[in-house]
Amino acid sequence: MQLNVNSPPVIEAFKFPKNLQEGGRAQITCAVSSGDMPIYFSWKKDDSSIPSSLQITEKKEEFYSLLVFKDISARHSGKYTCYASNAAAKVNYTAELQVRVAPRWSYEPMDTAIMLGKHIDQ
Repeated sequence: MQLNVNSPPVIEAFKFPKNLQEGGRAQITCAVSSGDMPIYFSWKKDDSSIPSSLQITEKKEEFYSLLVFKDISARHSGKYTCYASNAAAKVNYTAELQVRVAPRWSYEPMDTAIMLGKHIDQ
């Protein structure tokens, strides 16, 4: 009789750097410190597949997966979840990316001259 004990993956905690600004760069590593091999990795953003339009590169090795962000914009903000699975279990860990964006006018104001008592048409 043979007894096989499967060991699930254990993901090390990770987080994004604070104060990431638009136009900056970042990377995040999802590393598994223990668990039976092989380990398979996948990522999601806000519980959905990461859109290719965000141009995030993933690099995988035997026991870690790395996401590389080259030109960060407000669209990158969100919750990124790493999934690691093997024969024993599928586990995940989530970190939130908050991109700091400079304020912009949604409607740029213009100087206007008007006579007292008259209405301004927008």
